[in-house]
Amino acid sequence: MKLYRYLEKEYVESFFDTGNLMLSSFTRCRSLEGTRGDDREGKANFAVAGRDNSVFGIFNVGLNTQFLCTSRIQTEQLMHKFGVDDYFVVRRPAHFAHAIAECMTDVTDIHMSDCTYSDNGHEASSQESFFDLPPDFGNEDKAIQWFERQQKRMSSILHNSLGNRGLFTKRFSYQDEAEFRFAWTFSRPADDQVLVQCKDAVRYCRRR
Repeated sequence: MKLYRYLEKEYVESFFDTGNLMLSSFTRCRSLEGTRGDDREGKANFAVAGRDNSVFGIFNVGLNTQFLCTSRIQTEQLMHKFGVDDYFVVRRPAHFAHAIAECMTDVTDIHMSDCTYSDNGHEASSQESFFDLPPDFGNEDKAIQWFERQQKRMSSILHNSLGNRGLFTKRFSYQDEAEFRFAWTFSRPADDQVLVQCKDAVRYCRRR
């Protein structure tokens, strides 16, 4: 599988000369203007049907994730859309992702996937019940403990039902980009941007 990372020529040259590669965050992408910005990055609508009831809303993901966007297609139209004049080819995506992870600290997981394009969000089901029977709310301590327990349960059920789909969800209007995304999850909050120096990753890529 070949993937295409679109960049200005100076950054392509820097990557092959030094291994320098900039990783982004969902927070940064939401703040960008123009074709590279998406105020819905890292957010997706959801509806999960549980055993006794259903919940729906918007979930945020990737608060501790740095990512890199590539495309499955090589086309002059995408270079023009992104306002760049070059790209490089990732020849061995899994090796590339692991090499970059080795050059960073606190990485807990590596995720790679094609993006899903949808304006309708995600639907899922769970065999679990979202809520326990409530306690006597006249006892404030027990009421607080109950709310905290329900919050943790809800978070766990949503995570198990929806998985990492939020990391790879984009609005339908971006479908022409055919994005394949690399995501590295950390045991700490993500930075706005991270410049990684990983010379080893270069051997899994080639120039255009």
